[in-house]
Amino acid sequence: VNAYPGDVHFTLEATALFIDLLKAEGVFDDSVASTVTYDWTHVFECEVNRNERTRIWCEPAITPNNAFKSAKIASSHFAQRVADFLIAIASQNPENTLAMINVRDGLMPTLVPTSVQSGCVALTDSEDNRRAGQMALDFYGRSDVTLRRFDDPDTPGLLRNMFGQVLICIHPVTAEADEARANEAIRRIAGAGSLMIATPFPDRLDRIQLGGRKIANTMELANRHLPEAWRTFTIAIAR
Repeated sequence: VNAYPGDVHFTLEATALFIDLLKAEGVFDDSVASTVTYDWTHVFECEVNRNERTRIWCEPAITPNNAFKSAKIASSHFAQRVADFLIAIASQNPENTLAMINVRDGLMPTLVPTSVQSGCVALTDSEDNRRAGQMALDFYGRSDVTLRRFDDPDTPGLLRNMFGQVLICIHPVTAEADEARANEAIRRIAGAGSLMIATPFPDRLDRIQLGGRKIANTMELANRHLPEAWRTFTIAIAR
């Protein structure tokens, strides 16, 4: 889907050629590799027509066999699956607030509608991720979500609240740091109805300090098309 009518999408093979052109124009230096990957990190806004801004996206042709080779696509896929479970639980008491630990890009809070909760506190790990996440929240008009860095000075105060549900996200590359932030958050939170842990490492669930709760259910969402780091992605519910 094109964000603007004039948006241009070109194939994966063209990505390296376009980067070479930008190097020739001095936009990129030699530290940027002219490689073809599934990272999909390049979006360029250009003036193709004088009366219209457009964006050029570097991405491969999407097929069922290659879509999940991208970690970003895998992450988005699981975010929707996790949100589906969270919505089912949260809708039982829409007066409750939610807490989300280790949010990365602002996607997860936008997947949970305002109709099933009365507010959300979302914590991320860095200023770059906070800025990116806030742009996503602003785009969706989600003023009900409070997004902060975990080390922000007002985070302890935000966590001294009662939450209906707490979602803990563990990411493949930063699992140890994510677990440490999750454990500190659980210690600080005044109370919560249940914990949902979304992790690609079910064998590390015992590293999450559940605050007296026990894991009641686990669901593994396996998919052979995913990058290896995501193939054992699991949702665990602790009560």
